Amino acid sequence: MRSWMIVFALLLAHPAASAPRMDCQDWERLSPAEKPASVQEMIERHLSSDKRKRFTDTNPVNLRRCLEANIQSIIDDVDGACAESNRSQDPVDDTFDGYLMSCVR
Repeated sequence: MRSWMIVFALLLAHPAASAPRMDCQDWERLSPAEKPASVQEMIERHLSSDKRKRFTDTNPVNLRRCLEANIQSIIDDVDGACAESNRSQDPVDDTFDGYLMSCVR
């Protein structure tokens, strides 16, 4: 039960709620060299979010390490999601959220 509360809290704490959301059109405008920096920015926004601090007890250092270790996988998955014809509403954020949840478990 506690793990579901943490996952729900992470979704509430996702920085995209307060930051501009990146859609596939924005993502596809990025050069390959800009994508790692963009993912790093998502990580930084999440880790500095006041909501993250309030709703999770996950060690931010471990969370950062896990997310940073997966930057290339996040990029590859976002590229794939954006290439699909039936895109979800927010494939960039949805992909990041998926990695965020996997790093908490």
